[in-house]
Amino acid sequence: MDSNLVVSYRSPGKVEIMDIIGTVINTITTDNNGKRIFTHPFYVTVGREKLGEMIYVSDSGTDNITKLSVKGKILDTYKHKNWSFINGLTCVGEGQVLVCNHGRYTVDVVSDDGKDSVTLIDRTHGIMRPQALCYSPSQATLYVGIQITGKPLWVSKLSKK
Repeated sequence: MDSNLVVSYRSPGKVEIMDIIGTVINTITTDNNGKRIFTHPFYVTVGREKLGEMIYVSDSGTDNITKLSVKGKILDTYKHKNWSFINGLTCVGEGQVLVCNHGRYTVDVVSDDGKDSVTLIDRTHGIMRPQALCYSPSQATLYVGIQITGKPLWVSKLSKK
């Protein structure tokens, strides 16, 4: 995103795009109909797609992921019936997003069009209440911050399949 930052706020729920010295360029609070979009937008990530960079915002209050252009235009909203208290998210390439499904103890892969969501990691892999994600493409490694005393981080190599 050149030299811009994307910041989410919980109260009131909003997302701001600002320059690196903190000057707000755009504030996103409502959709085109004036309806509030966010209630608890905890996490944001920026990913590169065929059409350029995109911003994704997870909202644990609505269990939605909102896809925005870097100018702040709402492009899409993803929602799936199996999501419960979604948290951290990260882009992994090809328009795919991983999201922490905190309430279901899973990390889910969201398809590039947002229509499908499948579980990538669950309790059988040893994660409990995933909070945050970091993906290193150069190392093909996923880091999952989990809410467990004594073991706050889960690490795994991912295949390119």
